[in-house]
Order: sequence, then structure tokens, then C-alpha cells
Amino acid sequence: MSDEAQIAIVSADSARDAICGADIVYMATNSKDPVVMADWLEPGQFVSNVSDVELELAGWERCDLLVMNRHGRRWMRYAIGGADAIPEHARDQYARATKIDWDDLPLLGDVIAGTHPGRTSEHEIVGLILRGDGVQFTAVGHLIYQRCKEQGLGTEISSDLFLQDARYIP
Repeated sequence: MSDEAQIAIVSADSARDAICGADIVYMATNSKDPVVMADWLEPGQFVSNVSDVELELAGWERCDLLVMNRHGRRWMRYAIGGADAIPEHARDQYARATKIDWDDLPLLGDVIAGTHPGRTSEHEIVGLILRGDGVQFTAVGHLIYQRCKEQGLGTEISSDLFLQDARYIP
């Protein structure tokens, strides 16, 4: 993969080994339990996620700067009934956090716009909790689409196949 990606790719024997000395720690798993522990984090690292439970709560609490792309519990957009409705979310980190005011964290947009200072020292551990909408998949999909069009790949099909006719709507 190093040749194909044109970057050095080094295998690791464990998650801890994988993040040791890394500038960026990005967790992208389907785990409902932490895969990275707080005491593994090192000064100056940037930490982000697909699911906020991938880093144990103490890890988010350890961040010198913690930023979100949106406030609120990610899973609440999908379920009515709270944590009781989705058992795997019953271990909601919001309820257990003692050092984090989840509703008062700066937003990524504020850091980008300069209304929040962001990192103030290269030694700070910065955490970005993503409350995903799948935007990353849309961005990658659009890039793939553009590349395919540039190379003349694919078959154009009629958009009528994706539209509903009134006769199909109850």
C-alpha cells in the first residue's frame, strides 16, 4: 500500500503502538467500546473520531481544547425515547462526564472563522468530536464522481429512474 498511496505505511501490533508518536489520532471503528485510552494520548496530538465512544471519556476530558462540529447527542437525531430506546447508547458519555460541559464546547466553525482561538500551544492535545452526518462520505463520493467523469467512465442513465410519479405516491 505504501507504493500505491505514495506515503510510508507502517503496521502496528496494537492500537497503542499505532498512536505512539503520531501527530494525528483518528479513530474510525464500529466499536461501542473505547479502542483508545486516555493515558495513551501525548502532548501535541490531534484526536478525532467517527464515534465518540472510541476514545474513553477520560481521553476527551484530557484534551486541552475540545471542539465539536455540532452540539447535542449524535444518536438523539435518530431515536425517540432517549438512551432506553437504543441499548447500545445507554452508556452515554454525556451523562457520565464531570469535566466537560458538552453544550458549551466551541464549535469547529468558530475556530475556522477565528471567533474562537483554537490551539494556543503546540503541546496542547486537541480533540474534535464529530457529530457526523456522513458529510465525509458525500465529499469522497463527489471526488470519485468527478474523477470518473474526467476519465469518461460510467454510463449515463435517465434521471427519470430516480423520480416519483404521482401515481406511486399513496
